[in-house]
Amino acid sequence: MLGLSVVGREASTTVFGGAMHLWSDRRDTVAALVLFTAIIAPALQIGFMLAIVLGALRERPRPWVAVLLRHHPLTRIWSMIEVMMLGVLVALTKIAELATVVPGLALFVLAALVFVLAAMQSGFDPHDVWERIEWADAEVDHAPAVRLSPET
Repeated sequence: MLGLSVVGREASTTVFGGAMHLWSDRRDTVAALVLFTAIIAPALQIGFMLAIVLGALRERPRPWVAVLLRHHPLTRIWSMIEVMMLGVLVALTKIAELATVVPGLALFVLAALVFVLAAMQSGFDPHDVWERIEWADAEVDHAPAVRLSPET
């Protein structure tokens, strides 16, 4: 994601590598927060949204679509890619005077991910999905009950 060069010494890292480095430095809480907010929560956010959209496309959405839809806002709240990117950009401007900073491909991909997540959120209307779920539930509730006779 990012490389630094100072007095002939070079170092580079990734988001996951940064979290592991924090863990090895015994900053367990910060490492867990970085791992969760920068990797796990965004992955869950994308995964939940993909599953919700694909599940809602069915004629009768499955019950798990409603469960994912209830938990989706929590993943959106904890997904903090943009906060991490802002921190990286601030650090880059501060350290640029002291070292040579080499942005990697992952830095640009993360920047693109910020915009992709924003576009996904702006194009996603959970009320439409809830209406499809309620419509499917109402259709099941109004279906005639089939009774089996004791002989069968």
